[in-house]
Amino acid sequence: MRAAVTLTESAQAHIGAILSHNPGKHLRVSVNNKGCSGHKYEYDLRDWDDRAKFDEVVDWDGGRLVIDGASLMALIGSELDLQTTQFESQLVWHNPMAVNACGCGESFQLVTDLHGHH
Repeated sequence: MRAAVTLTESAQAHIGAILSHNPGKHLRVSVNNKGCSGHKYEYDLRDWDDRAKFDEVVDWDGGRLVIDGASLMALIGSELDLQTTQFESQLVWHNPMAVNACGCGESFQLVTDLHGHH
């Protein structure tokens, strides 16, 4: 079965490095409605087996990403990548459902937000 989201090798390595400093943890991602463009990605370190019934688990050698079940529809089909500049590295979502991302790159609107508004 294909994973709901994919991670690039660089994103896996970055998350794996974070987890290596936090033994017994996984990285959990969720989407909330607090961003300046409507939705915001949130990350949290949780115990390895701490997940809810509808959460999506993406495992690879050396890491685990758990996607909040309530946020899954906002992230389905997305790719998580590591974007590196001269000054910093950050996780970046390439999300086909996202439109109108804000300048900071941390929040976005979903295609589904636009339907039904007149």
